[in-house]
Amino acid sequence: MARQFRSKIVFAATIIGASLFTATLHAQEPAPVSSYESQRRAVNTNVITIIGSQAKSTYTRMAEDIQSILDDPEKNTIRILPILGRGGGQNFLDILFLKGISVGFVERDVIENFAKKNPRLYGGAATRLRYITKVSDSEMHFFVRHEIKKLADLEGKRVSFYKQNSSSAQAMLKIFSICELNVEPLYMDQDLAAKQLRSGELAGLGRISGAPHGALVNYTREDGHFLPLTEETLPPGCYAKLMKSYLPALLKYEHYPKVLNEGQTVPTVANSTILATYRFAGNSPRNQTISLFIRRLFDNINELTKEPRHPKWKGINVAATVPGWVRHEAAQKWIDENITARRAPTRSGPNRNLAATNSNQEEFFAQLRDLPEDQQKELLQQFLEFMRQNKIDQASR
Repeated sequence: MARQFRSKIVFAATIIGASLFTATLHAQEPAPVSSYESQRRAVNTNVITIIGSQAKSTYTRMAEDIQSILDDPEKNTIRILPILGRGGGQNFLDILFLKGISVGFVERDVIENFAKKNPRLYGGAATRLRYITKVSDSEMHFFVRHEIKKLADLEGKRVSFYKQNSSSAQAMLKIFSICELNVEPLYMDQDLAAKQLRSGELAGLGRISGAPHGALVNYTREDGHFLPLTEETLPPGCYAKLMKSYLPALLKYEHYPKVLNEGQTVPTVANSTILATYRFAGNSPRNQTISLFIRRLFDNINELTKEPRHPKWKGINVAATVPGWVRHEAAQKWIDENITARRAPTRSGPNRNLAATNSNQEEFFAQLRDLPEDQQKELLQQFLEFMRQNKIDQASR
């Protein structure tokens, strides 16, 4: 009797175990994916968001150019989504903190600017971010009313700094601080600034961005003029201090034919615009998608230099280094594999004995951009000294 009872228990346990085993096998089998779910997954694969600035900005125009060249609607191997932003400073914050941002346009000194404001929060930002490439120089534009002849004429007056945390606002704050001038900063969009400038409510406005800037191309000579940034138009000693942070640059007739006369140039200063991303884990899906984007971008960089793309693309050098930043590993890998035969710039660099003419200045600046920034600053100081000495020699004749 006991033996039969034990046999029944063993038999029942076997049945139960077999049932559990079968259930486990069925549970491990993937559930069939609906066509809706399959499409949803495909649409969310290899998506890159690029944050720019306002619709007319150089940042956004260049983001749109990237979309036009790289976006793949047929095979869906990569999807490029440009996003309107608030400017380079806010882009820095969005890349750091905002979910869904893949890459964005910022200025070279953005980490330094925020680290000075809050060292505890932003002091380690350089370890969290990576740069993909230096994109272009970004010229400082001071567009002011006709009665403003020097930067000091803006003392105590209302000036638009564009939007808070924008690259323009950061550059304006830095320049006025270096030059020890106090103005009344106002933060507003470009259309409102244009309206108030024309009505006389503003004495001027500032934007730092690659020229031509879409929001500035419709200004006319009647509206005002671009203020030169030179030793003559800046307070004593200010220009030399600015050259520690910026490079000299020129606004040209080709940029703004409604404001400048043919052949006319306006001296100014320039920063560097870079394309940056967050430092995602090396084997993470996000980093793999960004690595794919970098390869596609660099493989097609020549297409971006052709019309009708923004003219700033023509000066891009993906191998240029950016001090204070670490290059993304996928960008470095592409450079190592594709630019090994590129001739390294010689230490002598550009011709330092250029005469002080507009055309030769442009030649010098064009050559200067191909050098690492430490060499740029060294040669720039020598060139500025040559310019000053040339001016003294001409005055003594």
